[in-house]
Amino acid sequence: LDTRRFWAFHRLTLESALAEIAQHFEKRGVQCLLLKGPAFAHWLYDDPRKRSYGDLDLLVGPDQFDAALRGLVELNFKPRSPSLRSNERQHGPHHVQFDRSVAQGTLPVVVELHHTLKLVLASPSFVWQRLTEGVQEIKIAGQPVAVPSRSVSALIVALHAAQHGHHWLPPLDDLQRALDREDVDTWRSASALAKDLSAGAAFAAGLRLDPKGREVADRLGLSKKPPRVVRLLG
Repeated sequence: LDTRRFWAFHRLTLESALAEIAQHFEKRGVQCLLLKGPAFAHWLYDDPRKRSYGDLDLLVGPDQFDAALRGLVELNFKPRSPSLRSNERQHGPHHVQFDRSVAQGTLPVVVELHHTLKLVLASPSFVWQRLTEGVQEIKIAGQPVAVPSRSVSALIVALHAAQHGHHWLPPLDDLQRALDREDVDTWRSASALAKDLSAGAAFAAGLRLDPKGREVADRLGLSKKPPRVVRLLG
C-alpha cells in the first residue's frame, strides 16, 4: 500500500509540474507537445491513473528550443547535461534532460526536453511540423496540454518499442495496448509518416516486436529487416 501511495504521489507531483511548465511556456509564447507519459495514459487507458510514468517528455520546435530551455531554468529546473548549440542538435542527443528536487524522500521531477525523436533522421524543424499536425488537447491538473494525434502517437509508440527492444517491458505493453486500440488505417497513416521522417525501417522493427504488430506490418508490406541502428540498440 505504501508503494502504491508513493507512486500515486509521484504521479500527482509530475502532473502538477507539467501544468506549471505548460502555463509558463504559454506565457513565454513557447509551444510544446507532450509525448508518452500522461499522453499515453489518456490514449491507452480507460483510467489514465493506471499507467505509471517516471518523467515528462516535451517536444519543442527548434526555433523555440532555447526559450524553452530558459523557461525550465526559470522554474528552478537544472540541466543534467550540457545543452547543445542549435547547430549541434541535428546529430547530437535527441533531448536535454532536466530535474528539480521536490521534498526530501521523494523522487525529483525529471523533464526530457526533445528537439526530435530517437531513430528519426529528418530535420528537427520537419519533425516538429509533422508531429504537430492534428494535435489534440487534454487537461492535466486543470491546464490544457497539447498531445499528438492518434497516428502520430502510433508512430511514437512503435519507435519507442524499437528503441528499447525486448530489454524493457513498458514500451512493449504500450505497443500491445495501442495495437488493440487502433485500427489498421491508423497504423497505415503512422507508417506513411514514418517514411516521410526517414524512420520507416525503425517503425517497422518496432511494430514487429509484437505478434499482432507483425500481422499489421505484413499487411502494410513493411520491411522485415531492422535497420542497423535498431540492431545495435538491441
